[in-house]
Amino acid sequence: MFADCFNTHAQELHERIKANHKIYIPEGKGPFPVVIAFPGCSGVSLNGQETDAGRPGDEADRLFRRHYSRMAIRLQEASYMVLLVDYLTSESISNTCGWEIHPKRVGEYVSDAISFVRTIPNSDLTRINVIGWSHGGEGVLAWLDKLEQEARGVKSAIAVYPGCSSIKPWKTSLPVLMILGEADDIALPDICNTLVQSLPNKTNVFVRSYPNARHGFDLTEGPTVLPVGKNLNIGRNQKAGDNAWNEIFNFLENN
Repeated sequence: MFADCFNTHAQELHERIKANHKIYIPEGKGPFPVVIAFPGCSGVSLNGQETDAGRPGDEADRLFRRHYSRMAIRLQEASYMVLLVDYLTSESISNTCGWEIHPKRVGEYVSDAISFVRTIPNSDLTRINVIGWSHGGEGVLAWLDKLEQEARGVKSAIAVYPGCSSIKPWKTSLPVLMILGEADDIALPDICNTLVQSLPNKTNVFVRSYPNARHGFDLTEGPTVLPVGKNLNIGRNQKAGDNAWNEIFNFLENN
């Protein structure tokens, strides 16, 4: 009975990913290394103007929803095949900044997306990487938390300004890059730093922190400071964003 329920649940996630994703294929001849990407709590625009805006009048939603597709294109131009997963639409939710979708649930999407990518032609199944921003980054860490053994073919995981409040120390030795903004007042870096300090010795985590970097500091448009309510702010920092992307590419190339 338990196995039947588990298989049904896995199939449900698989179908939701199948219906709510976009694949970015590089030019040239494959197979291509893969990056599976998970957006933050505002979701992602996969259909241009139809889904760019997010919540009416919410400039942060608009900035973030456009951001992840642009980052997917950046990875594609660097010869990575990208599977961008729209887990919010899968759950019929337009925004999960109030944790309408728990990071553990996002972690389930990570696990199933790794299985799903094995069905995509020209994907290099020996070089799969996972990246998540903000709420998606916390979902990636939640996936690590539940990982009981090394995931076949997965080479690395990256969490960009993730929340860490729901995450327990993981045990896998999979290389992990955690990118933090020291001025982030939404995903507090101190919580992530405390988590990293509590990890077992066999874990393999690299932390990069950037001064004067707010939540969303790698945005390619928008102001340097944008209030989002409750005395919280996001904001672009081009220098920190450029440095973070150099770190991401170096990390992907070396793992």
